[in-house]
Amino acid sequence: MTLDTFTVVALDPGLALLPAQMDTLEARGLLLATALHESQIAHRKQVSGPARGYFQFERGGVHGVLHHPASRDLAAAVLVRLDYGQLTRRSREVCNILEHQDVLAVVLARLLFWTLPAALPRRDQAAVAYEHYLQAWRPNSEKAALRRAEWAINYSVAWQFLLGGND
Repeated sequence: MTLDTFTVVALDPGLALLPAQMDTLEARGLLLATALHESQIAHRKQVSGPARGYFQFERGGVHGVLHHPASRDLAAAVLVRLDYGQLTRRSREVCNILEHQDVLAVVLARLLFWTLPAALPRRDQAAVAYEHYLQAWRPNSEKAALRRAEWAINYSVAWQFLLGGND
């Protein structure tokens, strides 16, 4: 999927379901970079793994969003609006539907970053953005160290797209 299509079918509708202050250029840059980093917006199911959706959520990440005091009420409200209200505390089922529910995946990704105490990084702060990603997604530390340079590229691509409209 292209960044343009992803923005139209998932990012814009997902962010529209959240409070307006959550939809910032910094949030969009971080979300696009994360989706690129995790799946290149090409793999809905992790190759040889349990993660789902373009953000490659695992059950623990979903559980965190559904139960964290800063995100649980917003997550529950969006689940209700999307007709998944019966799943507001069921992370396994929510994780499974993320493979094909891109709008909800954007919402949960944004809410996961919302649970972090620090302000979102600016476009010129790729290293800070990577630390945000590491805190939120908690990837294998050995693999994360090897993929730091890849993150910088993905973060740059995300911001070039946001500022120039090209993918």
